[in-house]
Amino acid sequence: MSSNGLRRALLGATWLSVGGYLTYVLNFAANLVLARLLFPRDFGAFALAVSSVELLSILAGFSFSQGIIQMGAEDDIVDTAFMLTLWTSGALFVIGGVAFLTIRVFYHANFAVLFFSLFVLRIVSLFTYVYSAQLERELHYSALSQIRVVAAVLGAGAALFMAARGAGVWSLFDRELVTTIVTFAGLIVATRWVPRFRYNRETARALWIFGYQIFLARTLESVWYRSGSFLLGVFGGVLSLGFYDRARYLAELGQYAVSFGAVQVAFPVYARLQSNRDQLSEAYRLTHYFLIRLMYPMLLCVALFPREILSVLYGTRWLDAAPVLGWLAVYAFLFPIIDNIKVLLTGIGRLKEAVWVRVWQAAVTIVVSAAAIPFWAAKGVAAAATIGDLAALIAGYVFLRTAVRDLALGSYVRPTIAGATAAVAIEAARRFHLLGSTDRLAQIGYIGGACILYCIVLFMVDGEEMQRNLGIILRGLRRPDVAVA
Repeated sequence: MSSNGLRRALLGATWLSVGGYLTYVLNFAANLVLARLLFPRDFGAFALAVSSVELLSILAGFSFSQGIIQMGAEDDIVDTAFMLTLWTSGALFVIGGVAFLTIRVFYHANFAVLFFSLFVLRIVSLFTYVYSAQLERELHYSALSQIRVVAAVLGAGAALFMAARGAGVWSLFDRELVTTIVTFAGLIVATRWVPRFRYNRETARALWIFGYQIFLARTLESVWYRSGSFLLGVFGGVLSLGFYDRARYLAELGQYAVSFGAVQVAFPVYARLQSNRDQLSEAYRLTHYFLIRLMYPMLLCVALFPREILSVLYGTRWLDAAPVLGWLAVYAFLFPIIDNIKVLLTGIGRLKEAVWVRVWQAAVTIVVSAAAIPFWAAKGVAAAATIGDLAALIAGYVFLRTAVRDLALGSYVRPTIAGATAAVAIEAARRFHLLGSTDRLAQIGYIGGACILYCIVLFMVDGEEMQRNLGIILRGLRRPDVAVA
């Protein structure tokens, strides 16, 4: 890649990251307000509808739009991808219509309308991917990021306005509706592309082959991520699902915070170093090392302060979700570590093994969820998600053994010492009734104090190695032409 191309790629990654984080912050702030305007049952009904849509729209996983980026030299690539998306959408519409009629007969009519409305939006979103792929192919990430931020602002505003007017679960739908329409309109203006409805058979065949590989991975992602929520909503009720859905949302905050380094930056680094096992092993060691240390405060806070976190962020009506959030502490900790392993396997071309990591995770999650829901409802699904993560982690390490020289399992030791020390201190303070205040500022202080105590102990036991590893990264940033030593 030329220096100009590299510069555009780096600027693009920066735009995507800034836009992504800003969008997430906006949605997070809106969700905090919505949690105080709406009820757990509203979030549960919406989560069940979304899960149902995602599981029934697996054909969307073919992602012909990605082929526009990867196969840009093919004849009539954009129009052919558009036509394939159009035909796929027709098939999905039929599936959605049949599902709507079935749900209307055997479930609630209002839920059936919500489901079908979201299903139609899902179909519309497939066309936005065709347009956004054209911007990504030309590295026009600035326009793409701006469109997404504006759409997020208007979508959040619509949801808050409708929730304040008593729209209930439909305020959550309104956010999706406005976000999708604004995104689609912005992309049409930015690309200035008009479909010519051309179709190239050779290009279509190549797109089907490419899409099939993506389809398998994305289908597994949907099944793993949505199956627990779907089963809980159907067999445990939307109230229980509402508590689980919002608890899981909070547990995944840490994953999103580190996703830029663990996914967006790590993937091209691993891909570039795949032919040099020593350098690949060092890149993995550094990423693994810092991920564990960054995620331990999340584990500590979610495990020890679930009630305080829910009280501060959502309000007292959500305190019934505290046991669920506590069960998700290990899930929150392991999520980005597993993602980093999958990214490494994918980056070095071992996609089959990356898929098998998700297969194990999905299978264990589904089986444990089905067995646990009748007895423990939302807590059972939270435990299933955690056990599924452990299964995926073990599978990931097994596959990594032949890819890197050392799994770096020793990276867990010192943060565990720091975390255990902080946990013992916190439990001791509770035993002497020093952490019992219900005041919001005091609760924030408890959570912050636990994180500070962890950082102090970690620096005491790991400060020298941390400085050395930071030095390696800083030297690499100053001299990007020099490989990791």
